Amino acid sequence: MILNQLLSYCTNGAQEDLDKMRMLTALLCHKDVLIKNKLQFLHFTISAIILNRKRDHILMIYDKLKKIWTWFEVHINNDSEIIQSLIKEIKNKTGLRKVTLLCNQILSIQIVSEDNYLQIHPPSDLQVIPHFHYTLTFAFMANMNHLTPGKSSQIYTKWISLERIEQYVQSDSLLCAIKKVTERCRLLFSPHK
Repeated sequence: MILNQLLSYCTNGAQEDLDKMRMLTALLCHKDVLIKNKLQFLHFTISAIILNRKRDHILMIYDKLKKIWTWFEVHINNDSEIIQSLIKEIKNKTGLRKVTLLCNQILSIQIVSEDNYLQIHPPSDLQVIPHFHYTLTFAFMANMNHLTPGKSSQIYTKWISLERIEQYVQSDSLLCAIKKVTERCRLLFSPHK
């Protein structure tokens, strides 16, 4: 599924061209690249941009350990069940009863260096080996009224207005992905004139 998704993904500029080529190369050259944590230097991950019905708010996670606002992300461990795994993770952390996939296509790709993250936000007791996340992002929709945060003491979830997202998110690459996905959703799902 991931190989076909990446092959059909339409890039948006030189950086995405390079990221797509690196991801395809990893898939073709490393047979274990999709097994969770099998390769120490890179992992494929799936992330979710969760929008409300009006598409003017996004559901974000505050990671208390890393002290950042971020998105929902899971490591890929089974190529055939990536969307189901992500939906299960979202429901577990938010209490949402219904999470709907808006589009069965990847809406953003990016390669994130966890080493860069550690340089910007040095952890006190968090031990992370420098590696890359090859991230594929999908868009989902959920009802804002059904949020009942899960039992994790490490995260906090909140609906944030897209107009105010820059006040919360510190990562330029995450902001870029959010803007790209919301714009693509606007174009895909806006009424035709």
